Amino acid sequence: LSFDPAGSARGSLERRLLPRLAARGFRGFTEYVSYLRFAEANDAEWDELIHRVTVHETYFFRERMQLASFTEELLPRLQQRHQMTKKLTLWSAGCSTGEEVYALAILLLQSRLFDGWSLHVYGTDVSRQCIQAARRGIYGPQSFRGCSPEDYGAHIQRDGDVYEVSPELRKMCHFSVCNLASREAPLFFGSADVAFCRNVLIYL
Repeated sequence: LSFDPAGSARGSLERRLLPRLAARGFRGFTEYVSYLRFAEANDAEWDELIHRVTVHETYFFRERMQLASFTEELLPRLQQRHQMTKKLTLWSAGCSTGEEVYALAILLLQSRLFDGWSLHVYGTDVSRQCIQAARRGIYGPQSFRGCSPEDYGAHIQRDGDVYEVSPELRKMCHFSVCNLASREAPLFFGSADVAFCRNVLIYL
């Protein structure tokens, strides 16, 4: 038996996009590609395409070892480095539906190293639908698999199977659509002191 990566990728792409062809009445992929080629950049079908071909796997406090190093080693150094300005900016690239962004904000607050500081955690993603979900800040149990209430404390308000981020987290966290491959899409927040980009790099 042999494995054909190109064939596997093509099959996955077809499975994800076939429902769009049926929904829009396209007779095949040639017709679909032709439509996109001449569509405006803000055409809603581009959003559908991008959302369907990108991976949105994420959950709160994913990659515990990475977060432990961030909390125990990096945060004390950042606290010393920015003692004069008392400002700190984090960025989650490829934030999907926002769980990583809110988790980072929780870690900042739990550290108690930055009380009274100006703290901002920014999340960007190429999927407009994911960014809309991140801004809502409402999640189901799947986003908290492997977590306990001690992980998020009072920063997440739970009502049955509905988890909602607190107003304090909402003030700290900001989301925007951004295609990192586009030169015409500068980061809306300027620069960051720390960038989390594992969710992007693992797919390159």
